[in-house]
Amino acid sequence: MKNGDVKEVRNIAILSHAAAGKTSLADALLFSGGAVSIQGSVDNETSVFMHEPEELSRKITISSAVGFADWKGFRINIIDTPGYINFLEETRGTLRAVDGAVLIISAISGVKAETEKIYKFACDYEIPRIAFVSKLDKERADFFRAVGDMEKYFCKNAVVMQLPIGLEDKFTGVVDLIKMKALMFAHDGSGKIEEKDIPADMKDQVATYRKKMV
Repeated sequence: MKNGDVKEVRNIAILSHAAAGKTSLADALLFSGGAVSIQGSVDNETSVFMHEPEELSRKITISSAVGFADWKGFRINIIDTPGYINFLEETRGTLRAVDGAVLIISAISGVKAETEKIYKFACDYEIPRIAFVSKLDKERADFFRAVGDMEKYFCKNAVVMQLPIGLEDKFTGVVDLIKMKALMFAHDGSGKIEEKDIPADMKDQVATYRKKMV
């Protein structure tokens, strides 16, 4: 960001229940945005968002932490928030200062009681929000169960904008229902994304969800 114009600043909170992947997503966003040269890791104790000894030893977020990346002329402040029930008042206080939120739903555990509580906080403050389904590469991952939980507990009109290509150890990317392209992970392990045609065995499913989105 070339100057300090507040019109070019966005404050985005990452929300979810504990262990759904908030901090990992926040670290990945900083890396993808070019703010850091090496992606931080909770497991390796190198996360940009974890500083306190108790957080590092327990691998949990206790207090909200901020990182930032410049993206297309905007300064994006990314706020990682606690998800454990004991620290949710910290999350609630953070939401008074944000423009929007990313709500993470785990593809393994779906919506939990803490997720519902945090979602209510966002509703109380009338914060625009999108959802991100995490852990699609883990064992027992179920994308459509996570979406079903969102529709059941939060929003009956939730709109799917991406579909996963494979799940668990076969998760290789997503189909973007706006671009109508497959976004695949590069085979070299670099984390880069390659745009490709939609897999033939997904075309009917993609057409169905594209129609729902439109």
